[in-house]
Amino acid sequence: GLDLDKLLPAAERLLAKEPRTFNELRAELSRQFPNVNERALGYAVRTQLPLTMVPSEDEWAFPRDARFALPGVKLRKPDAQQLVLDHLAAFGPASVADVQRWSGLQGLKPVLDGLRDRLVAVKAGRRELFDLPDAPRPGADAAAPPRFLADFDSLVLAHDDRTRIIADEHKPKIASRNLRIPAMVLWDGFAAGTWKVERKRGVATLTVTPFARLPRGAAKAMEPEALGLLAFAEPAAKAHAFSVG
Repeated sequence: GLDLDKLLPAAERLLAKEPRTFNELRAELSRQFPNVNERALGYAVRTQLPLTMVPSEDEWAFPRDARFALPGVKLRKPDAQQLVLDHLAAFGPASVADVQRWSGLQGLKPVLDGLRDRLVAVKAGRRELFDLPDAPRPGADAAAPPRFLADFDSLVLAHDDRTRIIADEHKPKIASRNLRIPAMVLWDGFAAGTWKVERKRGVATLTVTPFARLPRGAAKAMEPEALGLLAFAEPAAKAHAFSVG
């Protein structure tokens, strides 16, 4: 069987010598634990040990076979209050459920209650939202310029009530079997479609696929932001283009 008390120290010793890919790590561990499924060995290490991915020269640092190492610093016990404050600094106003969804932790209501004298509480229907006192809270009529969000962007994932970002009728259009959250474009503060970049014959094209018909002028307003993103993401392309599919 799988004995974590023996497996994890063995994995730590291997990783302390040098960074390794999981293919390499599974092979080494299989020699020490021949009666355990090698995939189970790798999964246990990935989920039970704190690891850091070693930077590489691959584009956007997404190597096909990443190398992992032990953290170079000792990890501290999480500070629940600081975690809440950091979340609000990035994504507030937020509810208890929002913070719990983003962090994966439960039982944070007492933490937020303990911070009430340092926070602002506002009502949004039946929900109570918390925010930092000095944080900007623009009104509903404030202009929201178009923005392109990356895959798995925390702006989408940081809320339990995601109708603040994407309408219920559009959620099926981003659902996938592998739970991938696609890159999305915001129009007037809400997800209006998905986007992707393709390079063909040296031309990098950013294409938006709208969830519904875009308002008049939306595509033209998105174009400068799209071209700026392409200049950053595809600097080696001979030319950049923008289209709405």
